[in-house]
Amino acid sequence: MTVDPQATEPRLNCLRFLMDEEKFTEAVPLAKETLALLPGNVEVLGLLAGALQMQQKFAEALPYRLQALATNPLDQSLLITAAMAVEAPRARR
Repeated sequence: MTVDPQATEPRLNCLRFLMDEEKFTEAVPLAKETLALLPGNVEVLGLLAGALQMQQKFAEALPYRLQALATNPLDQSLLITAAMAVEAPRARR
């Protein structure tokens, strides 16, 4: 059996698993690859931003949060996570 290297569902499942296992460093490159296959995918954007934020890489995470928010500016969960991404670095000062 061969697996299509462009298949997105196995990538998403692996990405979800890495996040659940708190393997954030490993999740980032997979999330970026998956995002290249699924540009603008809100779930992937959120997972990528979350993995970066968990590594304290707030400035790197923010554009992904804002991109997700741009897809649906009225989504409260996206709005809250984007606000948290903005506030987290300020709270650390």
